[in-house]
Amino acid sequence: MELASIRPEKKEELDRVVNLREASVVKGDIFASSVSLGAGCEISGSTCGDKFVIVGDNCRIAGGVYSNGRVEFGGSTTSSILAPSVVLLAPAVLTGSIVAGSVNQGGLIPANTGIAGIVSCEDNLHVGPNCRIERISTGADLVLDQGVECKHIRARGPVACGKACRLGRVEATSVTISSGCSIDAISTNGEIILGEGSRVGSISAGGKVVVKNNCEIGRLRARSVVINGTCRVHDLATERSIAVNGRLDCAVPLVLCMHGRIEIQGQVLLAGKKLEADGIFGVLSSDMEQL
Repeated sequence: MELASIRPEKKEELDRVVNLREASVVKGDIFASSVSLGAGCEISGSTCGDKFVIVGDNCRIAGGVYSNGRVEFGGSTTSSILAPSVVLLAPAVLTGSIVAGSVNQGGLIPANTGIAGIVSCEDNLHVGPNCRIERISTGADLVLDQGVECKHIRARGPVACGKACRLGRVEATSVTISSGCSIDAISTNGEIILGEGSRVGSISAGGKVVVKNNCEIGRLRARSVVINGTCRVHDLATERSIAVNGRLDCAVPLVLCMHGRIEIQGQVLLAGKKLEADGIFGVLSSDMEQL
């Protein structure tokens, strides 16, 4: 069934309810009080439902989907969504973005969801296992279950990351990483905990960084660092303290601790050479600080 644009032309049509059956085609926009699209619908314009919009599986919407209330979708959808409340039904694949006040109850994004654009949410988000999302922005806390992939994360609260996640840049108030994760960069004014076997390209932390066993880090900058286990770092500098309770293998021949002390309860190698405890300067001179 092929239709022209569906718009209110009279006052009494402002409360219109639009229900389209499967595989309907609309050559234009849909504006109504509420809209329900059956599976396989194709809309060449935008779809707006003042109270709610329900999008069936495999719909293709050239414009966005908008509502002053709720948007609900599941399956595969081609569009971007803007609404105070968005409900995702598993499994869900979206080729656009989601901008919402809240997503599902408790902010839960179902497992195996794929979103090609950004998910921007004012409330907490909890991303289920094996989701693939291009970017995430949240005004509160963020929890990632195991196997999540995301290129850029920005959270105004803490981020807790499950096992075997693959992430690009992470910006948050604090970050906790489980084992086996790979991350390009982490930036925070708070603390970071790296689980076993984590791989991070660069870290910038205003607080303490705790590193567990068998981690690899490129550039590490923090207020203080605690190494528990074996850690390989390209270059390391802290403001207050470094504690090595295992083995630290640093690629460059210098570790900087600007205004504190270095404590070794294990082994430190700088550019392959073992560093003896009595050869460590706890507080660097002003000349050294300029290096």
